[in-house]
Amino acid sequence: LYRGLKGKLEPQFWMPDGFGIVCATDTAFMSTSTDEATALFYVTKKEDGQKERLGLLWELQAGEEDDTGLHVGANVEMLSQFAHEKEILFPPLTLLRVLPRKPQPTEDQLPRLPDNNLEELNKMDDDEKRQKTIEYARLLVQRTMDKMQRQRLEHNGMPYVRVRVQPVYT
Repeated sequence: LYRGLKGKLEPQFWMPDGFGIVCATDTAFMSTSTDEATALFYVTKKEDGQKERLGLLWELQAGEEDDTGLHVGANVEMLSQFAHEKEILFPPLTLLRVLPRKPQPTEDQLPRLPDNNLEELNKMDDDEKRQKTIEYARLLVQRTMDKMQRQRLEHNGMPYVRVRVQPVYT
């Protein structure tokens, strides 16, 4: 299943929550398609006068119900005005949990985090500490993004990011 959107994910999106999960939630009904080309149409669709901007393609890995909830939507193709879009609809507040890459990158393929030497930090002034903290946070976000399933691609000259997710609702 696929869902195409305009816009980009900010770097803080990739920071795992307290449970180590990276996720997004749609507050409205969420329309998806079994046809990747349909979703890519919405990713790359350019309105009159609109500047080129990054798109987002969610690749949903639907599956059987498990302990975390339900993972499938309702096929509404027969009810749709646009039956050719092969629409699958998910309920409001469906959580999209970002899935890790398979295979996971090895430690040497990820950006290296600096050693945290407290003695060295204590010798720094506040500005140096702030800069070191910002650099550490940036590298941490980059490592998390590199571990997650995301790819930068292009379709019809429009850039987009593809992210593999699992839909979850109860």
